[in-house]
Parts: sequence; structure tokens; C-alpha cells
Amino acid sequence: MAKTAWVGSIQVCLFAGTTPIGVALARKIGHQKTVMLGGFLSFLGHITSSFATSLNVLYFTYSILVGLGAGVVYITAIEIVSIYFKKKLSIAIGLALAGTGAGQFVLSLFTQYLLDTYGWRGTLLILSALVLNACVAGALMWPLKLRTPDNTAIGHKSNPGIGKKEDQNVADIEQFENLHDITTTVPDNTALEQTPIPDAGDTTYEYMNRESDRTDARSCKRFKHCISLFFDLSLFHEPLFWILICTTIGLAIGNTTVVVHMVRRAQDYGISQQYSSLIPAVMGLSQVIARPSWGAVGHIPRLRAHIPYGIALAVCGISIIFGNYVRTFLGQTFFIIFFGIGIGGSNVYTPLVVGSFLGPEKIGYGCSFLFQVIGVTSLLASPLSGWIRDISGVYDGAFWMAAVAALVACIMAFFLPVVEKMVKGKYNSDTPPTSREELGLDDVTDENK
Repeated sequence: MAKTAWVGSIQVCLFAGTTPIGVALARKIGHQKTVMLGGFLSFLGHITSSFATSLNVLYFTYSILVGLGAGVVYITAIEIVSIYFKKKLSIAIGLALAGTGAGQFVLSLFTQYLLDTYGWRGTLLILSALVLNACVAGALMWPLKLRTPDNTAIGHKSNPGIGKKEDQNVADIEQFENLHDITTTVPDNTALEQTPIPDAGDTTYEYMNRESDRTDARSCKRFKHCISLFFDLSLFHEPLFWILICTTIGLAIGNTTVVVHMVRRAQDYGISQQYSSLIPAVMGLSQVIARPSWGAVGHIPRLRAHIPYGIALAVCGISIIFGNYVRTFLGQTFFIIFFGIGIGGSNVYTPLVVGSFLGPEKIGYGCSFLFQVIGVTSLLASPLSGWIRDISGVYDGAFWMAAVAALVACIMAFFLPVVEKMVKGKYNSDTPPTSREELGLDDVTDENK
């Protein structure tokens, strides 16, 4: 049983952990092709899993292929929404993420019907056909030419035949001019990578050391370039990003504990398997309604994203506490509705908070790393909650841990603007005065008059 559980656990961890690959691919081949590639990988994982004859095969086909494909599709879809929409970004993200809630609601019921009718192999075959529609959705994501602050294009490759003829003519003229410059100007020797000539006074040992240092520098530069394709290392110099990491850890502990163990806890409360299996569907339905609603709230003027984000985390924590005291199906239904509302809001505002405090251009890299944090935390929180239940015999301790983690994350979310002011104040104090007013020259001029 434990070996079987690892199939889903590895898949969830890879789903969250491979998001940097999606970000890097989107910058290399464009968002459109990246989503289509992720959809094909997920389709390939489902259809090959239906022919699996052992768990070792499922570890590769379902855990790795499906997890990789789903992670690439998810982060790329979120990032392209932030590229297309600026004024009503919160509403757009809320509507886009409502699809995950709808999928949870429909598939939790539909998958059980497929398992009872066709078995697990037939179910995977049918799901593979449904997942293949992600390629169709990706084909509809027309690429936009977006430039980052360092003047590098993101998703700049477009389909053949798309674009204006004048743009192609301009590109051809620029290419011809660059070729003309190359053929008519004398190249600068300093720009060419030539083997340096050793000085007359240099010994062979000193010359070899200097060459070794140059080789190490080039290797280090190449390594940093490869890392920069997957991570924006400048984020780790931001105190605000570290607070977001801690907030995400608390959110992941609360979400993982509830999602993984809510059905088993309902059965421990004496609720039948038929009714307890409906709880995930109710949670998915509540998120379908909640996520677009949270997005509409974010469109209120002068309302920064951390306020509804913190409120959503508070709803998560309070609802978990409420769920510990109600032990009927009706009570658990109310608990999971409010928890779904809270977790739906936190999912909507995670990219919005990153964009609000770190800049819109950081949404892709920032969210991809936060999803990795969620994956690692989920991989640890789920067995920890099960271990607490095995020791105490009940889930109360595990769900109290989840409630405290969500409430601590809520408090840290409301401290984001405080830390932002502290960082800006420190930056301003370290910056030397440059204007006449800061230097006090205006006062001197007035006295002379």
C-alpha cells in the first residue's frame, strides 16, 4: 500500500518541482509550444500507464511524465495570463484558475464512474484523450512579443504566416545593414577570443595558471547562464521574497493536510464512504465559484493584493479549526466549503502578490520557485500528518497543526508592506543625495538672496 501511495506523491512533487523547466522553455520556444509540449507529455504518460505491468513502470510513466507535463502546462498558463492582462489581471487569473476547481469537482465524480465501469486501465485511456485537449488549448495561446527590463524577448517566436509583412521587411533591412557593417569595418581584436601571447618575463607556470583562471571564469559564467534559465537568483536578495516563501510553507502545510486526509478523517468520524467521497467534489465546486469572485475583489481600486491574500489565509485557518468540532456530514460539508473558498483565494493571489511586491516581470520565476516550495512541503507534510494520526489515533492534532500554519502565514502576509517600507527606507538611507533639495543648495540660495 505504501509503495502504491508513492506513485501519486512523486507525481504531485514533480508537478510543483518542474515549474522552472516550464519557465525556461517558455523563454526559449514560446508559451504556445511549451503548453503543447506539456500537454503531449501528460497524454503520453496517461496512455503508457494504461499498459503498465508493474509499479516501477508507473513510477516513470505516471509519476514522472504526467507530473512533468502538468507542471509545465500550469506555470506557463499562469504566466501567459499575466502577459496578456494588465488592468484586470486579478479577474483573469481568477477565471483561469476556476478551471482547476471545475476539474476537481467533475473528475472526482467522473473518475469514480469510469473506474467502476472500465477499470483503471480503461480509465487512464479515456483520461489520456481528455488531457490531449491541453495541446488544443496551447495552440490558441497566440504569442506576444514581450521584452524584459534587460531587453530580452520572452515568447518571441511566433507561428509562420502570423505577423505583418512590413515587420519582416524591416528585419531583412536590419540584417543586411548588420552584414554590411561586418564586411566593411575592421574588427576589434579585444572582442575576439584569441589565445593571449605570454609576456617575455612570464614563466611557463605563471602563464598556465593565468590560462586556468580564464577557463574557470568561462565555466563559471556558463554555469550561471544555465542557472539563470531556470531561476532568477536576484529574488533571493529580496527580503520580501523570503517572507513569501515562509507564507507559502504555511499555506502548503494547511492545504496538504486537509486535501490528503479529509476523506479519511470523515470516515473516522463515522461518515460512510459514499458520503465522505463527495467532500472533495464539494471543495472543487466551492473553488469554481470562489476563484472568479476573489479575482473581482482584487479589481477594487487602491486594494493591494496582500490584503485579500491574508484574508483568504485567515479563512483557511479558521475553517480548519471549525472542522475539528463538527463531526457530521453536514458539518464537514460546511467546513470544506469555507476551506475551498479560502484556498481558492490564496491560489489566485499568490501570483498577484508576487507581481505587486516584486514586479510583474518576476511572476514567472517567483511563482515557479514558490510552487517548488509547495511540492517539497507537501511531500513532508502528508506523512507527518499521518504519523501524528498513527500516534494519537485521531486527526485532531494534525489538523490543529494545519490551522496554526495557515494563521501564521496570514500574519506574515499582512507584514509584507511593513517589510517593504523598511527595505525602501534602508535603500534611501544608503543612497547618496543627488538633487539640489537633498544637498541643501536651495536653502543656501534663499539665504544669499
